[in-house]
Amino acid sequence: MQSNTIIDSLPAPLNGIVIEVPAGTYRDFGASSDYPLKGVTYPVDYGYLPGYLGEDKADLDFFVGEAQDGLSGFIRVFRPDIENGETKFFTAATDTDINAIREAFKPVLLEYEIFQSGSKLLEAIKAFRAEKI
Repeated sequence: MQSNTIIDSLPAPLNGIVIEVPAGTYRDFGASSDYPLKGVTYPVDYGYLPGYLGEDKADLDFFVGEAQDGLSGFIRVFRPDIENGETKFFTAATDTDINAIREAFKPVLLEYEIFQSGSKLLEAIKAFRAEKI
């Protein structure tokens, strides 16, 4: 399900992000009663970047806003099955988008960072590439 028009204008490999959860969609995590986040309504489009693997060994997660010259960075969220949490990147985001993402994931938010440039995002995702070059 690809609907975010910003994706095509992103540099490779980010222009390959696949949106699977459109903004405004509620997703129930079906988590156990002791997990602090039962579900979330995604404030921006959410998907994954094929060819890159997150700490959970699934495709690398991405939030994608709709700001042409938007901000990029990441949040790291608590997961009981992953020692240091899971990294979820964002791109094309406004300050409002980032605050909404942080608020939605507040019960499990471990840290976040806004990058000073898009090249910093490209550098950061290299560590997640499935096949190292």
